[in-house]
Amino acid sequence: MKFIPRLLIHTFLLFAAVCSRAETMDSVYTFLNENRIFEWWDDGLITGEEAEEILSKIEEDNFAEACHLAEALALENCAPRGKPAEKERTTLEKAGSIKGFFAYKVKADSAGKIRDTFLDLDMNFYRFHLHLGSRQQLSYRHRGAEAYFGQIASREFHSQIGTDTLWGTALSYTLGKLRFQGVLDSALNLQAGLGYQKKGLSVGGFAWFHPEHPEGDVIQGQASSVVLQLKIPEGEIASWWQPGQKAPLTRLRLQKNFGKKDSLQISWQTSAYIHGKEIPEQAYLSSTYAKNKFTGTQAVAVSFPTRLGGRSDPWITKITANARVLSPLGTDSLKSRLKVSAESGPEFFRVAASASCAEATDHCPQNDLSLKLSSQGFSDFALGASIRTRHTRHQGFDAPRTEGTITYQPSPQLVSGITLMIPQGYPQRQFQVRTENFLGTGRIQSGLVVTFRRKQGENLHPIHGNFQIKLLF
Repeated sequence: MKFIPRLLIHTFLLFAAVCSRAETMDSVYTFLNENRIFEWWDDGLITGEEAEEILSKIEEDNFAEACHLAEALALENCAPRGKPAEKERTTLEKAGSIKGFFAYKVKADSAGKIRDTFLDLDMNFYRFHLHLGSRQQLSYRHRGAEAYFGQIASREFHSQIGTDTLWGTALSYTLGKLRFQGVLDSALNLQAGLGYQKKGLSVGGFAWFHPEHPEGDVIQGQASSVVLQLKIPEGEIASWWQPGQKAPLTRLRLQKNFGKKDSLQISWQTSAYIHGKEIPEQAYLSSTYAKNKFTGTQAVAVSFPTRLGGRSDPWITKITANARVLSPLGTDSLKSRLKVSAESGPEFFRVAASASCAEATDHCPQNDLSLKLSSQGFSDFALGASIRTRHTRHQGFDAPRTEGTITYQPSPQLVSGITLMIPQGYPQRQFQVRTENFLGTGRIQSGLVVTFRRKQGENLHPIHGNFQIKLLF
């Protein structure tokens, strides 16, 4: 029976390769922020460790990888944030002014004590960018030339696969359609790469070379490795191989969209991480990917305008299906999870429902059901309510989890919201309160997200929270 998990994995990848063509359609995806991660955490969709994984990627400004984790862990569709506009950078170069911010961030633990603090300086001047604090880096960019000094990682390496953060120098230069790059870190590890770019097509690769001890042993047992990667509008694929590995580390992400903006739209995407017991020395994988030799996700979303009662302004109806497949290291078993959701209705009364199966390979012994209502028919206020429960075969339904939310947003620069949660059916047993506050002006921005909990026999106390303040200049 060992061939069955492998057959399913190969079928999964074959379906991905056959179906993939098209461009990104952000309209069917949810934009990621810290409040949504806390919401998934409080709802029990992800654990605290998994929430920290996603939050750490956001802190590194790696929103693409944060979205991939959100899709794999919470089965939520997600869209990464866009890149800064090139026009703004050009204007800054011509003006020769300094622009940036000071940021102070605090994380609190379940005892209400400060767990981590971050102080950052981020500054742009002419063609230079300086970041000090959580990441130490000076960079220079101009007309296809890039130079990075300090802490460097996958973004500076132009690597689709995550890497460790190293101290060193990364250089790249574009000549016509060719891109040359090189990296030298503090341990004298050397990377050399070559790429080709043309009209949405990017293909290339790079190799790592490691110095040897006089005795002939490679430093820390490292061996040279090779990365090949391809990127097209329909997706991207990268493979990293190091001698001694039985299988290369491979990352795949493909997508396809159909339809027009004001009619039926269908979006499909898939992603996968595949690797053996060993991975290249410089590679870094989140624990979700590292402990599974195969991690695959698929999402299908359908949206279309709906008109009722002769309304001239239709609302959008969305139906989505998400699936996740895991194959842990050292086994031939598969773990799969499925989720189907739908939402429809006008802004003043929108309804969303979902059903998820925690373990599809065991014929769904547990199923989570949820119903959400939201209203944005008021000028500055938005209201929301939800109920979620779990049904276990032969045991029936668990106590329902209910939530109520009110958000005040008179402008994009001011957002204040509070959510009351009753996780175990009755507030006497346990209730939680999550608050979200954001204030922004031309010179200062501050944000606070914190969740409080009170159990029977306990006082109300914070269980997790983030606070951040930015001073812009």
